[in-house]
Amino acid sequence: MLVLLSIASLWKFGRDLPIVSTWLNFYWATGIVGLVAIVLVMLYPVRRQIFRRRVMPLRYWMLTHAYAGVIAGILLLMHGGVRGGGVLTTTLMITFDLVILTGLWGIVTYYVAPRIMTRIEEQPLLIDDLQLRRSELMNEIADTIATASDATRSAIEKKVLPHILSFGYLTRQVVRREHLRDLIESTREEYAPLAATLPEDERGRFLDDVEKAAMMRRVDALIYLHRSLKMWLAPHVLTTSLMLALMVVHIIQVIYFAVR
Repeated sequence: MLVLLSIASLWKFGRDLPIVSTWLNFYWATGIVGLVAIVLVMLYPVRRQIFRRRVMPLRYWMLTHAYAGVIAGILLLMHGGVRGGGVLTTTLMITFDLVILTGLWGIVTYYVAPRIMTRIEEQPLLIDDLQLRRSELMNEIADTIATASDATRSAIEKKVLPHILSFGYLTRQVVRREHLRDLIESTREEYAPLAATLPEDERGRFLDDVEKAAMMRRVDALIYLHRSLKMWLAPHVLTTSLMLALMVVHIIQVIYFAVR
């Protein structure tokens, strides 16, 4: 509705003609409403730090943060128009665009990553547990390599690990979303012909290491998905801080020249 009203006022009055009063033109209207939306956006991080006298569940504040961010984004983009203006205005618009992009990145990540994790993890685990499990699997594979024959060691180091620890095998964990048991069985079958060429007493250990490597790559995928939930946050906070600082300077500049 705000966007439609903005488009209608822009179509009828243009950017410079007054809409209601002698001073409230398109620039002032979109700027003021966009500023109010930004204030609503910034209430979410403030609410996250309040542990007493909480008002409404945090999820509602998150929805307000997202919707107000969309409103502020659209209206302030219309407020800025296609003209770059001075260095301050241009830098402000660039940082504002980066805030929007990083926010959308976070929204997409929080929508996609948890759904993938739910599909591919056997049980919910914290990232610390996943990292510990990865270290255990890596140490077990290293122990086998240290005590195995030259043929088995060479097969693990040159045939198994380069393939299973590759980026393509990591992508397979996310794209195919196979059950872990099916993944392990298919990987063991893939390396069964190679195991048949090894000493008979080491074939079982070799296939066990193949299984552990496949499990380790599944754990890697879950670790990366966990980390992706926070990767967007640092650039979003950084660009938001810079944008707010520039916006304060911009508002002071606009009020100064308006009064003058």
